[in-house]
Amino acid sequence: MDPLQPDRRGARRYELELVVTVDGARCESKNLSSTGLFVLSDRAFQPGVDVPLEVFFPELPGQMKRVTGTGRVVRAVEDSGRTGLGIRLKDWRFA
Repeated sequence: MDPLQPDRRGARRYELELVVTVDGARCESKNLSSTGLFVLSDRAFQPGVDVPLEVFFPELPGQMKRVTGTGRVVRAVEDSGRTGLGIRLKDWRFA
């Protein structure tokens, strides 16, 4: 991010590397918030498309393991030879 530009995100981001599937494609998260997430994917997606997604958390006794839902790809950029996807969550639920 450009240090001269203000951060316009409405929700705090947490740097977490988790396994995520986006429309069936295995990805890894770089950060997530209550409103969205940024993932790295080997598959390209166009901004504006709605995609099913699953976020997998490390399994802890008595804890939820997965969040499922739908998101909208709002940004797609090249990142380390992969596609970085900014996804805004439309709906989600604990599975």
